[in-house]
Amino acid sequence: PLPSEWGSVVYKVVLNNEVIVDGLQNTNYTISDLDDNRGYNGTVFAKGTNGDETFAHFSFTTLPYTITGGSVTLHNQQEVDDFFYSEIGLSLTITGSDITDISNLSSLVSLGDDLIIKNTSLTSLNGLQNIIPETSHRKLEIIDNPQLSDIGDVSGFSSTMKELEIYNNASLSNISNLQISSTLFSIKFGYTPIGDFSIFYINSRYDFIEFDYMPPTANLANLFSGVQSAQNLTLKNLAVTDLSFISNFSASNLYLKNIPITNFSSLSSWTTIYYFQLSDMPLITNMEGLDSLERVLTFNFNNNPNLVSFDGLLSLDGSGAWPYDTISLFLVNNSNLRDYCSLREFLNTVPYRYENGIPFYNVNGNAYNPTKEEIKTEAGCSL
Repeated sequence: PLPSEWGSVVYKVVLNNEVIVDGLQNTNYTISDLDDNRGYNGTVFAKGTNGDETFAHFSFTTLPYTITGGSVTLHNQQEVDDFFYSEIGLSLTITGSDITDISNLSSLVSLGDDLIIKNTSLTSLNGLQNIIPETSHRKLEIIDNPQLSDIGDVSGFSSTMKELEIYNNASLSNISNLQISSTLFSIKFGYTPIGDFSIFYINSRYDFIEFDYMPPTANLANLFSGVQSAQNLTLKNLAVTDLSFISNFSASNLYLKNIPITNFSSLSSWTTIYYFQLSDMPLITNMEGLDSLERVLTFNFNNNPNLVSFDGLLSLDGSGAWPYDTISLFLVNNSNLRDYCSLREFLNTVPYRYENGIPFYNVNGNAYNPTKEEIKTEAGCSL
């Protein structure tokens, strides 16, 4: 530090005989627009308000712009500290519980494919902020990072990503500093206390949306109020008592697992579910609430211990089927399922799907397991 009698101090920086800044009043300055693999010499001049002056010389050599056409995996802190690439042609994976600081990755400006951060002790992603947007970016995967609370430094990468998966990051509650664009088509979240999903409103429709155990602080209605539909919607292990947050939503394929709802009244306006999968739904006894459902291509129900019947499918009589529709039935290990009669009219209208002469029909492990022909008869559709 300079003597206090100097008073206020201003600085001038000269680099390779060229003044790059003058009148600087603080001691931090970043030199930019440097050439790769080049030596630089410079001088910092300091002048106090009392007229005293001094200077100091410095020199450095910039790193070469280094490229690898393949993928890179960094397994520990030492490998992170030894990193020197400017461009990675494919994916970058950062994984290792001893990794606490990735600031040395700031040389990376171009990444061609996936960015995966998994099982680390990072608190932020400082070091990835210089990755420029690329049309080839595919997936951002952030999994099992218990101390990670800030992911804003990957906003450059996220601005062109196509898939986002965030799972099991106990300290990550805010992702609003990500940049999202219309290239994003898949979002998957689990075991992470994110509360605000409004950044995803940029798209009204996604190919994939998945939520798996989101804490009570997660406002799912916040997402579904701005996104209208998905090709595939998966909801698992959610502590909710109804599905009202998707009452005005639509999904071609719906997968529900271990959700303590007692009926489907929130889905009373849904008319079509191409692929309908229910697993481990503890309180569902029938299809009550699916009053408007008139078109289904697959029922895949397994391990629903209290499911007894398909009662409640008031509109599923086959009249809403398209000319070339077929039906697949996979009903397995539903220990109390004994009544299929609400499907009878539908199954007598819509043919089974076949592949290589084999029907897509598997009904076993239930309280009653009719054959594919018995299920279509009045006498054989229930015990």
